[in-house]
Amino acid sequence: MTEHTDTAEETVLDIRGLRTHFLTDDSVIRAVDGVDLRVHRGRTLCVVGESGCGKSAMARSVLQLVEPPGRVVDGHVFLRPDGAGEPVDLAALGPTSREIRAVRGNDVAMVFQEPMSSLSLVHTVGNQIGEALRVHTGLSRKQARARSVELLERVRVPGAERVVDSYPFQLSGGMRQRVMIAMALACGPRVLIADEPTTALDVTTQAQILDLFADLRRDSGMGVMFITHDMGVVAEIADEVAVMYLGTVVEQGPVDAIFHDPQHPYTRALLEAVPRFGAARKGRLPTIRGSIPDPGDQPSGCVFRTRCPEAVEGLCDTTVPPVTVPGPGRRIRCLLREGPTAPADSEETVDAD
Repeated sequence: MTEHTDTAEETVLDIRGLRTHFLTDDSVIRAVDGVDLRVHRGRTLCVVGESGCGKSAMARSVLQLVEPPGRVVDGHVFLRPDGAGEPVDLAALGPTSREIRAVRGNDVAMVFQEPMSSLSLVHTVGNQIGEALRVHTGLSRKQARARSVELLERVRVPGAERVVDSYPFQLSGGMRQRVMIAMALACGPRVLIADEPTTALDVTTQAQILDLFADLRRDSGMGVMFITHDMGVVAEIADEVAVMYLGTVVEQGPVDAIFHDPQHPYTRALLEAVPRFGAARKGRLPTIRGSIPDPGDQPSGCVFRTRCPEAVEGLCDTTVPPVTVPGPGRRIRCLLREGPTAPADSEETVDAD
């Protein structure tokens, strides 16, 4: 096991070499294939990429929520405690262990993509928020209900006294998502993972939810990992950005650097595909050719080479790109970009300052 030494005092969640595989009868699907990420206190890390790039599998792996036949097979997820004490490696805990259950919802909380599939339809909102409070804090039912009303008011749910006794199917999509956020905030987590929480919402409600996330992060100082495929959302809320492709992080850096000086061909392709105001009406949006390869049969060499317009035959198809550090706070996996190679288990962190 790699010894953990963290020199970045602001780091609350440190993911190193995380690998999550799904073992099937025919193949091994490497959904997460060596991810290194860090979440800092009071900052938002946005993880972006197309559907099928492993973003959600990576997020679920942090809390050992991967369903069989998937499992974390390698790597570390260090959760830094408040004050003194050794970091806890969440990847080393059993998926059903008492230790990981004590972390879920308490130290690290998660907001899922679709609240209707995450909330119970036969329990009231208050019962579901209060359950986490009773389990982790020992509050009575009466105290948990009062606290649930406070949390609903905190996430700007109108008529919280009424909503706390309502069922999820009685609420709108935006209201259900606010309930999910209230549940995640119930125990004051230090890390909040949001897995595409605005995908199913209209643009007005989406803007309100994004503003809510920004306010909550600023008020509580928690670190946020926000998973999305919407580059517009990234531009609005991110401090740092990690671009994932086929289970690996191909580029990482401060949000301004990613948008104004993207280095990896995949990052540039994602940005070029974003609609822009003032563009020619009859013009066609650029697209990324092809589709994401089967994770069970990944290309040799660089995983993006089959879709990359810059791929060099004899190089990109034979050599796995190492992580290079072309500048402060930047990390890139591309054979065509120059820069010093990041050492194994590097303490290099992304600093947006």
